[in-house]
Amino acid sequence: ALGMAAASQSATASSRASRPPPERKTRARQAPAERLLALILRAPEAATRIPAEVLENLNDGGTIAAVAQFFAEDVRRTPGQAIAYFEDGDHGEKIRQSLQDPLLNQADGPDLDWAAEVDGLVGKLLEARDRRRATELAERIGANQATPDEMAEYQRLFSALQTSRSGNPPTEERSDF
Repeated sequence: ALGMAAASQSATASSRASRPPPERKTRARQAPAERLLALILRAPEAATRIPAEVLENLNDGGTIAAVAQFFAEDVRRTPGQAIAYFEDGDHGEKIRQSLQDPLLNQADGPDLDWAAEVDGLVGKLLEARDRRRATELAERIGANQATPDEMAEYQRLFSALQTSRSGNPPTEERSDF
């Protein structure tokens, strides 16, 4: 009996050694637009902080704009009301997926600043929009098809993007005072 127990332990040890380690699951980082939708669903008052120019340039089929408008009309609405309202449309599935976000399950606390989070995401989305536009303008300039206004717009965008990368605020003209 003792020999069988030792053989059994030896077989168990060898099967453990030959098994590959379990797969490590890493959660994909959310795109700023997806995170913005999750934040709006978590804190409906956040919808009022999002400028229209950000909502116009999102590539999400209009879901975030529709949800932001829904909550901006009445910030007392709930995610459940949003699901019911958008259930049969194109946005229902995206809303349901966004509600699965772990961000929504975090407890409220003094360390969570939803307004700052929304403002940061809005800034990232505006910067991404400006990068896309600068690339379009650079291609037009490279092909000698840019108008003087487009060249000026490119210079403005390029300067703003360089400043945002460096982390320094744009310089202002010196005052005589």
